[in-house]
Amino acid sequence: MPCPATPSNAGCPLYRIILLRAGQGLLPDAIYGSASRRGHVAPREDGVRGIRHLGNGAFGMPDGSVAYTAERAAEEFKRIRAPEYTAADVVLLTLSSQDGPIVGRARLFKELFLFVREALGGEDVEDCMFVPYYRRPHSFYLAVEIGKMSRVELVEITGRGAAASYSLTQRGLEKARA
Repeated sequence: MPCPATPSNAGCPLYRIILLRAGQGLLPDAIYGSASRRGHVAPREDGVRGIRHLGNGAFGMPDGSVAYTAERAAEEFKRIRAPEYTAADVVLLTLSSQDGPIVGRARLFKELFLFVREALGGEDVEDCMFVPYYRRPHSFYLAVEIGKMSRVELVEITGRGAAASYSLTQRGLEKARA
C-alpha cells in the first residue's frame, strides 16, 4: 500500500506514520527532504515546522510528543507494562478505606489525590491526570470513571452537584476486597 503523501514512497513502512499525517494535509511534503536511491524519503534535519528526526525510527513532533515508525511502535508497545492500580482501583480503595460516605465533590477529589500520593506512593498507579481546579486537586478523568462506576452499580452517588455523597455499593465493597 503506497504511503499517501508521495507516490514515490510506495510500500515504505519506515515513514508511514509521518507520511499519513502529511497526506491528511497537516504537514507539508517539504518536511521529508529529498528521495533516496531506493525510493525512501529522507527526513530533513533542519526541523521544518519543528519536526526532528530522532533516529532509530523516532520523530520529535512540535508538541513534544514522539511519533514512531510502525516497526518501532510495535517494539515500544511490547515494552509497556500496565500499572498495578487502575483509576477504578483507586476509587474503590479510597472509598472502601473510609468509615462512611464522602460528602462533597471537592472532598472526594482531595481524598483521591491524597490516597494516590500518600497511600499508594504514586508508584505503579495509572495516571489519574489531576489538575489544579479552583484551588484544589481535580481529575476530569476520575470524574468520568466515577460516573461509569455509578452506572454499573459499584459506586452510589446520592444528591447532586457539589453536595453529592459518594459511597460504595455492596457490589463495590466485594470488588474492593478482591
